[in-house]
Amino acid sequence: MANILLLRCNRFLTKQLVIVINNANFYYLERMQALFNAEGVKLVYLPMYLINLNLIKEFFRELKAFI
Repeated sequence: MANILLLRCNRFLTKQLVIVINNANFYYLERMQALFNAEGVKLVYLPMYLINLNLIKEFFRELKAFI
């Protein structure tokens, strides 16, 4: 999967490519880290799930309260 991602991002490579990803366990595998590091890609992990960052959940919570 990382190989496919890097191939698709290859056209955007400049000095540093930053990819924002979730906290899926496989992104923390040493093999994955080495693959991204070898290409000079910086991984930025999203914060753990926070309800106040998920606007659609906030909307549905208010909608349910209204109904």
